[in-house]
Amino acid sequence: MEGASLVVVAVAVLVACGVWFALRRSPAGVNEKKSPPPAPSKEEGPALTVCFGSQTGTAEQFAKELCIDAKREGYNARILDLEDFEDVSDLRGGGGALVFAMATYGEGEPTDNAHGFMKWAKKAVAEGETPLAGQAFAVFGLGNTQYEHYNAVGKQTDALLAQLGGERFAALGLGDDDGDLEGDFARWRGTLWRRTKKEEDSGGETKVETSFEVAVEGDSEEFSEAAALAAGRGAESAPSSCRFYFTAHRLCVVESRELRAPLDGGSTRHVEVSVPRKHVEETTSSFYEAADTLHVLPENAEDLVLPLARALGFQGNERFAVIGATPFPSPCTVKTALERYCDLAGKPKERQLRALASVAEDSPRMRELSEDLKRGNWTPPPDSSLASTIIALADGAPLATRETRARALAVFLDAVAPRLQPRAYTISSSPRSDPDRVHVTCALVHTFEDNPGVCSGYLGSLRAGDSCRAFVRPSAFRPPPRGPLVLVGPGTGLAPMRAILRDVSVGGTWRPTRCILYFGCKRPDLDHLYRDEMETWVADGVLNKLEIAYSRAQSHKVYVQHLMQRPDDATSLCDALLGEKGALLVCGATQMGADVASAIRSIFASRLGSAEAADEAIRAMRAEGRYVQELWA
Repeated sequence: MEGASLVVVAVAVLVACGVWFALRRSPAGVNEKKSPPPAPSKEEGPALTVCFGSQTGTAEQFAKELCIDAKREGYNARILDLEDFEDVSDLRGGGGALVFAMATYGEGEPTDNAHGFMKWAKKAVAEGETPLAGQAFAVFGLGNTQYEHYNAVGKQTDALLAQLGGERFAALGLGDDDGDLEGDFARWRGTLWRRTKKEEDSGGETKVETSFEVAVEGDSEEFSEAAALAAGRGAESAPSSCRFYFTAHRLCVVESRELRAPLDGGSTRHVEVSVPRKHVEETTSSFYEAADTLHVLPENAEDLVLPLARALGFQGNERFAVIGATPFPSPCTVKTALERYCDLAGKPKERQLRALASVAEDSPRMRELSEDLKRGNWTPPPDSSLASTIIALADGAPLATRETRARALAVFLDAVAPRLQPRAYTISSSPRSDPDRVHVTCALVHTFEDNPGVCSGYLGSLRAGDSCRAFVRPSAFRPPPRGPLVLVGPGTGLAPMRAILRDVSVGGTWRPTRCILYFGCKRPDLDHLYRDEMETWVADGVLNKLEIAYSRAQSHKVYVQHLMQRPDDATSLCDALLGEKGALLVCGATQMGADVASAIRSIFASRLGSAEAADEAIRAMRAEGRYVQELWA
């Protein structure tokens, strides 16, 4: 997975290409063959292509930063979103070296935009092809050591490129989001190339480049022309990583209720949204499948957005249009852009503040900050977000004047604030039992400032009659349709299990021969989610066995893995999973997943006679799709 980071600047050549592309693209472009990524221009200097596989935007941000580095080092660089990869010509077309920033998603999977590339690479290797013979490459992987398959995609990419004939010019870099991802990346990028004399002479100062500019209504005569152009551009002209801003559905909230007792102190909400009317009217297919993921586009709170707008020199209601690349729908107001498209909750990074300081030279506080950054005297304020840091730096006075605020806004939107990414929630309903609604089970989380998480706080604030932007993506959390099912889902890990059980209850896709559920929570009177439904499933025969681990209902802690290892449970699990070739589904925190895996290994070893035999049985289950996990840190 990827950690929160800043959206950094793209190369200058893309500005020109983006404007040309926006002007030339036909309105019917969405139905046309996908245009190839722009090749390097015929500038002097060796060619270099920076590719990225990104789910939350961090790998893309790192790729943009590498492209800026490459330009500074004299390379003729371009960026390739692997969503746009079609064949090897996309890599070899520009010639020169290749640099990859590759994130690992979920349980060792490629990000959505990198699936096609990874499939092509594996197929080419299997067929003994070497289409990248002699081509220099380097790979930086983004992962999290909390996950079993740490940096799997970065490691696979590095190995595959070598097998395809590529030659490493830098060692594989691995970034850990559970540690210091930014520091890992900074140390690795420092090994790619030595700094040029030009940079040394300039003291490392470079002009902040952006992939777009903005025209503000009333500030510039360009606004009307830019607004007309922007209004005609849609998802087809947006970067692959931002298209969800244009295509997400507006869904109406029809129900929102609290699932935990007031005494618990926390909050887990059950939220139901309606299936879009247009989908119902125009298609006969289901809007979603049980246990798919609903990707919700959160919005920042107004009490954070408006002070930030004022810090940048705006009131919030000013309209502006994007000139160049199309990262989000425009024209729009400054308030809308900060509210819907900017991640303001992450901790501030030095390079974010350097970029902002470069366009806020009239601000005494920013000049002072700029000097501190140069001398290495700046440390991020404790428990402060990017937005609150900038608001504090402004101290009631705008950081930009009316003459400079358009440039400051462009830099903030492109080089300071990361794009606000959708958050994925496993759907906890089935289209067979709930054809007109999508259910989400959302636990409120808190940030380092002890403020509600951006999306969980947003979802938790919604009530019936409100709306949210969201879209559905398929899930790999799919058990076989027949045979025994063993479901392990403590806390909100129950969400996909509930979806499957609701489907079973109406004779849907899954018709298991028997169904066993292990659920964990603190106490029956605090956080036993969907208790009434569980009791109904047992009474109706949907659940053949229900085991609840109440971790704090007694003097010692009891978790789901403890219940699974009881003699009778162990026998039942072996019969279901080994004897009857059943499926094991596990959803929840990574530590729980590791504990359950250890328990299953121990149970199997006792039945099969050795740890080696247990490991072989588990490998077979995974290969056959009978051991499925969905875990998070």
